[in-house]
Amino acid sequence: MKRALVILGLLTTPVASADDVTPTDNDILAAANALGDCAGLLEYISDEMKLIDKPALSQSMHEAANRALIASAYLLYLRGNKQKPLKDLVPYSKGRAEVMMTRLKAAEETAYTTVMLRQQKICDAVKGLQESVVQEVRNETYLQ
Repeated sequence: MKRALVILGLLTTPVASADDVTPTDNDILAAANALGDCAGLLEYISDEMKLIDKPALSQSMHEAANRALIASAYLLYLRGNKQKPLKDLVPYSKGRAEVMMTRLKAAEETAYTTVMLRQQKICDAVKGLQESVVQEVRNETYLQ
């Protein structure tokens, strides 16, 4: 997970080195926000797939959105040194997702696809982080 956070830092800062970099609170918050935004993009795509009668793809995107929400909330949980219950942090991540969905719908209304393409690049960059965080949540939840 540390490596993925460093990669995100490399994408969002002009100059950085991936060697022995410990993610800061700001790095973790940026990753949590990016994952919350990705959840919005994935849910938006899920809704679009419903409209064109692609139920399996819609369900797959919805499930991917849920994983992004879990990863986002879990990073917030870690950032806060596990002081708040994880469930209390999910609304923050959902809020990020809802804002992104609104932005994408507005972009669709104006035929402005740059917003979606930019967000897709960010989501592609944090996909590995999402997968490792979700696995960490599973390990912590089910292997105790």
